[in-house]
Amino acid sequence: MPEDAAIAIGYLEEALKLDPNYAVAHAALAVSRETRFRGAGFDEADRTEGVLHARLALALGTDDATALAFAALTVLHLAHDFEAASGTIARALSLNGSCATALYWGAHIHAWSGDPVLAEDYANRALRLSPFDPLSYEGYVALGAVRLRLRRYDDAAACLAKAVQANPRFSVIYALQAAALAMAGRIEEANALARRLFGAGANLPRHSLLGIRWIREARDPRSLRGRIPRGRAARVGSGFRERAGDRGRTGDVQLGKLSGPSRDKGFSAAVAEMG
Repeated sequence: MPEDAAIAIGYLEEALKLDPNYAVAHAALAVSRETRFRGAGFDEADRTEGVLHARLALALGTDDATALAFAALTVLHLAHDFEAASGTIARALSLNGSCATALYWGAHIHAWSGDPVLAEDYANRALRLSPFDPLSYEGYVALGAVRLRLRRYDDAAACLAKAVQANPRFSVIYALQAAALAMAGRIEEANALARRLFGAGANLPRHSLLGIRWIREARDPRSLRGRIPRGRAARVGSGFRERAGDRGRTGDVQLGKLSGPSRDKGFSAAVAEMG
């Protein structure tokens, strides 16, 4: 929540006054700034500071895989730098291959903007390693996103239903599940979820509203199918055609280097940017 993030920001800034080279604090401050940016009005100061502290965490050469994972997430969401984010996840997992946080956020990063092979692999590894993790919903969301990209809409809806069970307070998952149901032709179920979202009376984030818009347009589900990138595979699982060089690749994470937006457009970019 933005209010909690504001409290965390104060403490983390004090910590960095004591030790300006504390990479873990920089990473935590980066993700706190991101949380406030997305939840409290999209203040550009929060975006700028979030990217700055994420880049500092990376530049300081920390060997803390969890800190690297949170820095990677912020770099993706606030700087839209997929290469740095995916490379940082690879670096984190080279340091600690059993870091569930790095696996969950790696699945998130690749599910929307990268290689569905890695998204599937990271999500399944994370769910086996830490099935009751607070981030477990991210594993199911990633699996659902991969299936959306492959146009397997019923399977996507099933994965996203598990994500809702793991985190019933996150409105974005309901919107994604509803969009998957609509694209599968299950309009009544999609409308029921949409009514639950709007009936809550909450201020929905714009990536939730994206899913609701698709429900309204999905009276003919075929009208939406061109919006979902095919990805780089024909199906999920052992049949994936893996791109050479993706595993273990490390991107340029130098301080201040901002790449262009993520490569995929349309649905995947709209959700991956998250604000």
